[in-house]
Amino acid sequence: MTTRCFDTGDAVTDYNLSRLDHLATNDSFEGDERSLHNWLVAVIQSIQMLPKAVAVKFNLYDYAVGDRAYNASPERRAQMWRDMVRKLNEQIDRVIDDESLQRQGPNGPPDLADRRPSRGERIKVLCDKLEAARGTTEFEAVLSNVEREASSGIRADVAELRRLSRKKRITDLSDHQYWIQRHIEHIRIIADEMHHLE
Repeated sequence: MTTRCFDTGDAVTDYNLSRLDHLATNDSFEGDERSLHNWLVAVIQSIQMLPKAVAVKFNLYDYAVGDRAYNASPERRAQMWRDMVRKLNEQIDRVIDDESLQRQGPNGPPDLADRRPSRGERIKVLCDKLEAARGTTEFEAVLSNVEREASSGIRADVAELRRLSRKKRITDLSDHQYWIQRHIEHIRIIADEMHHLE
């Protein structure tokens, strides 16, 4: 199956649709409960982050399997998984087929303003604030806010930024600034993978 492209005009919505598309390609399942649970959580997270105009194409009830999936035999669980993958593909196709959900749609870009803000967006705003606060006393406070929002992939950057900002003797200012900027940019990259989180 080829990867489908999404261009709603909203990066967070496109990210979550692409994530769902990736999850819909996973049709090989060995029957273990942990894999099923992780897959269901990922699907539900991304659907819940979609704006209403897009979310109506999906039926969350299809993925609310409860105990029936976990108490089923491995063969039955694998069949349930295949059924859910098929439904997810059909729902994604409904999004693709709806021209009103495309940036260049017949009536212009869709109204996606009711989408929840993502954690990735909040972290990227904080990165802008970090850049503006570089060299000031406010830098540490903004860095603490980044740390509160952070995943494990960001914590090492936060620790290094804290070390760099507290450094007393700076022998090469341009090198010092380069490393601060590099860590901020790395946080942005990781934030772009956090749009499925509220």
